[in-house]
Amino acid sequence: MFGIVLDRASRRSLALQLADGLRQAVVAGELAPGARLPPSRLLAAELGISRRLVTDAYEQLTGEGYFETRAGHGTYAAALPVRTPHASVSGAAPLRPHRPTIRFDFTPGIPDLASFPRQAWRRAADDALSLALAADLSYGPALGDARLRQAISDYLYRFRGLAADPEQICITSGTSHSLSLLSRLLPATTLFCEEPGLTFARDVFGSAGFRCRPMHVDDAGALPSGLGEVPRGALFYLTPSHQFPTGALLPLKRRVKFLELVAPAEGLVLEDDYDSEFRFRGSPVPPLASLDAERVVYLGTFSKCLAPFVRVGYLIAPPHLVGPIADLVRRTNLRGSVPHQRTLARFIEEGHLERHIFAMKRRYRARLEAVLDFLGTRYGDEVRTSGGETGFHLHARFGGRRFGPFFTDACSAEGLRISTEDEFRAEPPHASDALVIGYGNVADEKLDEGLELLGALVERNTDREIRSP
Repeated sequence: MFGIVLDRASRRSLALQLADGLRQAVVAGELAPGARLPPSRLLAAELGISRRLVTDAYEQLTGEGYFETRAGHGTYAAALPVRTPHASVSGAAPLRPHRPTIRFDFTPGIPDLASFPRQAWRRAADDALSLALAADLSYGPALGDARLRQAISDYLYRFRGLAADPEQICITSGTSHSLSLLSRLLPATTLFCEEPGLTFARDVFGSAGFRCRPMHVDDAGALPSGLGEVPRGALFYLTPSHQFPTGALLPLKRRVKFLELVAPAEGLVLEDDYDSEFRFRGSPVPPLASLDAERVVYLGTFSKCLAPFVRVGYLIAPPHLVGPIADLVRRTNLRGSVPHQRTLARFIEEGHLERHIFAMKRRYRARLEAVLDFLGTRYGDEVRTSGGETGFHLHARFGGRRFGPFFTDACSAEGLRISTEDEFRAEPPHASDALVIGYGNVADEKLDEGLELLGALVERNTDREIRSP
């Protein structure tokens, strides 16, 4: 009846099979709108099942709107609403065509993923889970696991000379999460952002109602001059130890000037210290937070020194913000996994992080020298580089060349991924004269080949400026 065949050998129950069959009969039009259903006793006898299965199916499909009942007259197929085809959305972007496999990834900010110490991490994870108490498998503390906060405090003192009270450290899932917490907690006023700079800070705070104003960047980092009036409660988002993407190191005078700007406005500096572990020349520069712990929120992450999948970051809040941050985390239940945080804590305590950082410093420095040698040999004075003292990306400004969409499309077609400076500007020009070359995630044995391809793409696909003699 109605094409319904019940399979008694199926793992699906007879009740589900019956309801699906009746529903499909209505959708397919085999039960026309207004058609009367056979009495439950008759349909049960026809299908060889109990009457209760039929009455349950009728009641269910009536509740879903496929059937309707008429008092004293039985059950009838309902008229389903007419569905119109989906209209195309005006201005919708078409699906991107399939892109070639990336062979050479010069994306800045991605560390050497192939060198991640998997075995040490797995042992730490096994220990963290096997030793976890039942309570550790529930929702963790609002500020994060106390053991990890202590490990981070010790780590920062050794690597950055920053004395951080573990009670002021809040564990997050990364810098974006840290910024999101702050954007929801602090009154929406003005956020001053480096231009060019990391774009996700503008996106996070702009979505929270902040007015984002640019701070121009020169060879020494963000400029504290020419900003006009600093509104009450204003925030300054800075990457002072390794400005992204130019790599500039903010000098002491400017650091002090920014602190002088925020103090009378009762604002804050948000210091993103994203890859300062990897410093190749000179001694590490103390963080801005070491100058004023009351007016600086220090932001850190393990995505750069380990791998993005770790998904652990942290912020060090001034004392007056610790309680409100903890309350916000409790209200939103944005807490991390205790066993995962204990894995990282154990990994740090046993010295694996420190050994990994020192190994990567040697590897990144060798890659940096290879990139600099390539650029110097091939382009000479045509290229001016910056940012090579720290991290694993290099800012390269090409005199007389412009890198527009034609260049980036050509790179993608050849399986090479790279960023132009335009990608890190709120209002990019038509075409930039600078590339941001990340060398963290390019294998040593592929680096020379990737650089040769990059050179060929630069020469074939960039616009040359005509300069007067």
